[in-house]
Amino acid sequence: MSNLYQILSVLSQAAFPQGSCDRLVLASSVEELTDLDPCQPGLVIFITDWLGWVTWRQRGGQAVHHESFLVDWPTELGPQDSFQQRAVTWMYDGGTDATLFEGVSLGKQFNWEVTGVRLAAGRILSSLSQAFQLLRPREIEYRGLRVEYAFLDDAALFELASLAVERHGLPMIDRRGEVNFFPRLDPELPFNGEFSEPPLSRRLTLRMTELVTDAVSRLFGLLRTQAPRVFILHNLLVVRSLIEHLPVGQAIPVLIAKIHPKRPSFLFDAWRKGVRLMALSDLSLNHESRRRLKEIRGWIAQFSDSASACFEERAVKGYLRRHLLSTSSLEARAVEVLQFKRLFERERPSRILVGDSENHMVRLACEVAQTLGIGVDELPNGMFLTAQRMDSRSGDGFRKPVIDRFLAWGKSGLRWAARSHVAVPAIETGYPVADSLRCIPTPPASGKGRALILPLHVDKTDLTGLYSEVFANLILAVRAARDCGYADIRIKVHPGFINLPYYQEVMRRCGDDALVLKDGSLLPHIAWSDVIIGPVNSGAMIEAAALGRPYVAVLNPPTAIDPELSLPAKSIQPSDLRDALSRGKFEDAPAILADIAGCKSGAPAGERVWSAILSMAA
Repeated sequence: MSNLYQILSVLSQAAFPQGSCDRLVLASSVEELTDLDPCQPGLVIFITDWLGWVTWRQRGGQAVHHESFLVDWPTELGPQDSFQQRAVTWMYDGGTDATLFEGVSLGKQFNWEVTGVRLAAGRILSSLSQAFQLLRPREIEYRGLRVEYAFLDDAALFELASLAVERHGLPMIDRRGEVNFFPRLDPELPFNGEFSEPPLSRRLTLRMTELVTDAVSRLFGLLRTQAPRVFILHNLLVVRSLIEHLPVGQAIPVLIAKIHPKRPSFLFDAWRKGVRLMALSDLSLNHESRRRLKEIRGWIAQFSDSASACFEERAVKGYLRRHLLSTSSLEARAVEVLQFKRLFERERPSRILVGDSENHMVRLACEVAQTLGIGVDELPNGMFLTAQRMDSRSGDGFRKPVIDRFLAWGKSGLRWAARSHVAVPAIETGYPVADSLRCIPTPPASGKGRALILPLHVDKTDLTGLYSEVFANLILAVRAARDCGYADIRIKVHPGFINLPYYQEVMRRCGDDALVLKDGSLLPHIAWSDVIIGPVNSGAMIEAAALGRPYVAVLNPPTAIDPELSLPAKSIQPSDLRDALSRGKFEDAPAILADIAGCKSGAPAGERVWSAILSMAA
């Protein structure tokens, strides 16, 4: 395993070039190097792609991956735990949010992108500077660079590289466009490329379905006695569990029809219990709205053209010019503000329950609710295991959080809330999904050597996590499972931005025929498996424990994850996987369910969540 680690990990001693460096070529993939001889003396490649890094070294060339220099947090980015909180204050002018529209911050709806741009710029600049200091090249050649989720485009990356070489007094040759590059395979989709719009005919069909669902919900509502309405914007598993435990006659859930199933079984069960599945109104911007947006655009234009204190700030301003001022993104968010305002004024919810206050749509709904005086509860979608402060829960020094109360799953969630300075009351309610899953009849494990591997995932709060180590540790996990007798292996990658073909290519290159999947529910794969290997910060650990499947929780170093926040999970390192599998060192499922998911005897979590919500509903 140690020899394999030396080959695969950008952190190994073998990851750094040996000998002198006369010519350092900056590249985003091995496809940009087709005219170069790997064996040329003094040639070193600085590359931002893990597969490309492995391939060039296999060809006998010298290469260094940019994340080899990112073991430590770049101190120039300031304190790590408050980085995201500080990164999203660009919209304040004299303490006032210059992007307010109907009381909602349009600028805050792009927090993930702005934070990603600032972090990516700081990471790559720090990496380049360290590479120049260590390798002392005589000449730099620029062919390309890439950062996670393509937060920085080629122009921004070239500008960044130019700044780095200028600081070190080095010459740089621009070779962009001079070499015939082959198409590049990236590990994840661009930040603005997760979803593609369906064809017009499909959109019209979906819209008609929404309107019919809305109309039927209104008709069923005429037969119901009045009760406090609660707007819920959460994942489907939580919604199902809350409908299952709905105190009929005491609360009326309000859902957005567009994002929920249209299967008859779901709809009729929801309608039978009084759930209202409503369509957002088709609205357009009036003259006053357009005037306000013109003012916001003018301020952003002025801000983005102003002098910058550092390159990270300059990169953010470039993002604002390219993706806010040059697109209709601001208009789209403004329409959503009006749609949620119309929905809340019509439905008059007494309380709102959300799952991820950092998600742009969820945050937008929270902010609209605040303008109308509606209280907001957040029951998290997943586990938080770092001390990173998020402005939606902790405020940003100018504005209070967008939620009013944090509903922790279990004791571990309360520990995290205290550690990350959540600035609203936090109470323990349990995680409704865990209780629901425990009631599902699950067949015993097959005993046929089936292993489900969930690749380690660098989430948005794990600022020191390295994306390249995901692939090294994936291969280590597959090899460990094979060595321990697991012949049938499935790999289920994280949904969303992950680019499935890249992971499939990784497995093809290492000569393993494990099935690599992305879409669809995780639950059938858990039921299929005999053992699950996955991240310690994944909700899959809870689902596996609830369904009675052994789970090996893995920590991906370096990481900002605090092991104390994941207790009682033990979270081993990838190098210890073979020992854990062979000895049956699995997570303590009852302890996981009790401490992390808040499972208790007596009232199920679904009932406890409803009790907490209704205690605050007028």
